[in-house]
Formats: sequence, C-alpha cells, structure tokens
Amino acid sequence: MPLARNGKRSALVRKQYYVSRAHVAKLERLARRAGPGVTAADVVRRSIDAYDPDRDEPSDDELASALRAASEVVDRTIGRVREVRERVRRARADEVDREADLREVRAWAESSPAEFQRVAELFRARR
Repeated sequence: MPLARNGKRSALVRKQYYVSRAHVAKLERLARRAGPGVTAADVVRRSIDAYDPDRDEPSDDELASALRAASEVVDRTIGRVREVRERVRRARADEVDREADLREVRAWAESSPAEFQRVAELFRARR
C-alpha cells in the first residue's frame, strides 16, 4: 500500500478516464521534468490536490498592481546591471590604459637608459 503525503498509508482506487493523446504526452513530459521516480499518475494526483475551483482568483486590479510592482523591480534591476556593466567597462579600459602606459615607459627606459637611471635615482633619494 503506498504512502500518502502526510506519511499515513492510504488505499489508491483505480479509475479510468478518457483523455486526449496530447494530454497523455503532456503528463509524460511533466513527469519526466518533475524528476526521477515521478510517474504520470503522480502528476495527476498532484494536479488534483492543487486544483480548487472555490479559490478566490485575484482581481484584474490586483493582477495589474502585481504586474506594475514586478515591472518596477525589473526596471531597477536592469538599471543596476547597466551600472555594473559600465563600471566593468571602465575598469577594463583603465587596465588597458595602464598596460599601454607601462609599455610606453618600458620602451622609453630601453631607448634612454641614462635618463631612466637618473629618474630611478630621484625616487631612491626620496626614501
């Protein structure tokens, strides 16, 4: 005898219902997506448990309000992502600039070793 969700043993009753091939295919897809060991019958039982025709449906105003709130959150998130992308772009540009500056200094030091040595001595003198 299988276990019910609350951990107590419950008897299952076999019932036959007519459903379209499309419903059968959808049940099988949902079962595969739900994870290993989940059967189409499990999906049917879960669907029956979740279905409640007496449940209060949200009004159009409530849905519109929720959609506005979600939209505001998405807009703020997009703004933050743009800010972060811009900071990353600037940091990369600064890194490229520093690398270019370093190459330029190295090239100058190699082409003018005496002048480079005088500059290096100036910095050593400050210690």
